Amino acid sequence: MTKTSTCLLLMLTAALGGPVLADPTLRHGDLVTDAQGRTLYTLESDPAGASRCYDDCARTFPPFLSANPNKADDRFKFFDRADGKSQWTYDGRPLYLYHGDSRPGDAHGEMAGGGWRALRLR
Repeated sequence: MTKTSTCLLLMLTAALGGPVLADPTLRHGDLVTDAQGRTLYTLESDPAGASRCYDDCARTFPPFLSANPNKADDRFKFFDRADGKSQWTYDGRPLYLYHGDSRPGDAHGEMAGGGWRALRLR
């Protein structure tokens, strides 16, 4: 991981009300989480730089939105969703949270089925 990536992962932004607006950070083993320790997920069927998760899907797996899209680096970037919001990506894969994760480090979204995977850096 580059120095820039490491710095980006350590930068935290306070979460705002409503949709999650923050920066990713590495917290729980190899899991990538937000500032509150909530695990980030990818959806296998999402094409690079686009989301297929809206409406009911987005209520279950809220998109991980950016408070500051100027903080991108070579692996963590953003794209503009169809609803006009900026969503974080990792290597082009949109990032999400899971509404069923209640404690820092939970990764219950992987058991939800449908191609959801917790983002892990190895």
